[in-house]
Amino acid sequence: MDSMEDETREMSEKSTQVFKTLSVRKRNPTVFNEFFSHPVENELFHRTLLRIQLVDVDKEEREVVIGESDYWIDSNPIRRFTLFALPMNVARPDLGELEFSMMYQPTIGRIVIGDIIATNLPNLKDTKNVMVRGRLFIKKNFVEEEKSEELDKFNEESTSFNKKLIFDVNGKEIVDSNIILTLIHHTRKGYESMGEVCVSHRNGSCDRLHWSKMLNGIREKHTEIHKLMPSL
Repeated sequence: MDSMEDETREMSEKSTQVFKTLSVRKRNPTVFNEFFSHPVENELFHRTLLRIQLVDVDKEEREVVIGESDYWIDSNPIRRFTLFALPMNVARPDLGELEFSMMYQPTIGRIVIGDIIATNLPNLKDTKNVMVRGRLFIKKNFVEEEKSEELDKFNEESTSFNKKLIFDVNGKEIVDSNIILTLIHHTRKGYESMGEVCVSHRNGSCDRLHWSKMLNGIREKHTEIHKLMPSL
C-alpha cells in the first residue's frame, strides 16, 4: 500500500496531461467518439497511471465527477486498439434528472411548478406507476403537499407530467421557504422514492439558482434541469 502511495505521489509531482471528450447527452449506451494519444517515456512506463473519469456537465457548465477508474498502463500493455471493460467506482449515483418550471405570482402569493419531465431514469421494469410529490417547508416546518398525476405509461428516457403543483406562499415567507420534489414509483414493495430535488432561497443544501431566477422574473416561467439526488 505504501509503495502504491509513493508511486502516485511521485507521479503527481510530474506534469499531468488531461484529455476531455466532447459533452454528449446520456444514452444507453453513451458513446464518445474521440481518440487520444500521449507519449510515455520508457523509464515512466511502470509508473504511469491512466485515470478515467465520468463527469456530469450541467447547463451552467459546472462539472461533477460521478465515477472514475484507475488503470496502471503496465498491467496490460496494449500494442493495438483493444476493446475491454474497466470497473468504475461510483462517486455519486446517477438517478436521472427532473426538469420543471417555476413561477411566482406575488399578488396572490403563489408558486406554480409545472412542465415537469423526468429523464434518463434507471431501469423501471418492476414499476407500475410513477408520480411527483412536492412538499413546501417554511422555516424548516412542513406546510403543504401536492402531487402530480400517477402515470402507468412512462419512458425511462423521458416521462412528462401535466398537472401543476401549486403552493401558497406570501411575500414575507418566500425567502424562508424551500420545496422538495420527489420522484416516486410504485412497485411490488409499495411506493418508493427514486430521488429528489430541493429548491430554496437560503438553504445551502438546496439549489438556489432556480429560486433566484424565479424571484428575479416574477410572473414568468423559469425552467431548469436538476440532478435527482438520493432521498434523505
